[in-house]
Amino acid sequence: MRGTVILVHGAWGNRKVWTSLAKIFREANYRVRIVELPGHGQNAYQHNVRWLTLNVYVDAVEDIARKQSRVILIGHSMGGLIVQMVLNRKRHHYLAGILLNPVPPSGILKTAIRFFIDHPWSVIKALIKLSPYELVANENLARRRLFGHALDQSELRRRHREVGPESVIALIQMLFPRYIRIRDIPVLVIRTTADRVISSRQARETAWMHTADLRIVPGAPHMSMYGEEGQRIVQEILQWLEQL
Repeated sequence: MRGTVILVHGAWGNRKVWTSLAKIFREANYRVRIVELPGHGQNAYQHNVRWLTLNVYVDAVEDIARKQSRVILIGHSMGGLIVQMVLNRKRHHYLAGILLNPVPPSGILKTAIRFFIDHPWSVIKALIKLSPYELVANENLARRRLFGHALDQSELRRRHREVGPESVIALIQMLFPRYIRIRDIPVLVIRTTADRVISSRQARETAWMHTADLRIVPGAPHMSMYGEEGQRIVQEILQWLEQL
């Protein structure tokens, strides 16, 4: 085995978003562990996700990572921030960190403002209900913010059924800057050009902060782990890992 790839999903997600990509990593001779964060997916019954903090998520990822060897952490969106926080703790040896459309250390307050301008009522409902799910609660919002416009309606409906609730505490924490600077560990930042959540400037800032490599994947949306888009991203990752 070349190493252990640990996959960390983002906000509103669960382990299912990584299913196709995990298969490709296994075929490339990597051991794969897919994290299901506390309060998400099959772990939803164990915790009330609404009040969980980012540190709870970070602890869950670390608990899995410390039992593995030659670990490569891969995180998407909020999962990308979690990976940055894990690497910043320096409690374990990691081969590399890979951040796909990651929440930047500078925070996502600008993203929240863009969301409000795009669809103010969804943000108002999220605040009233203390429920980040309202930001992607219907298929049209999910298409614009997560899945992109290329999907047909049936595939959009299938993917939206997998979108779940998210922690209001974690979302508030993500709004504001935090000091994270990763050194001595190779880091790759991947930004997809059709992402409506993380801007190109935010991706560049993250890469600059960690002296990381930055790869641009054209056309893919924020949730880009499916189909041909996902395959392109895995190939970018595998090519980068070969150079380490």
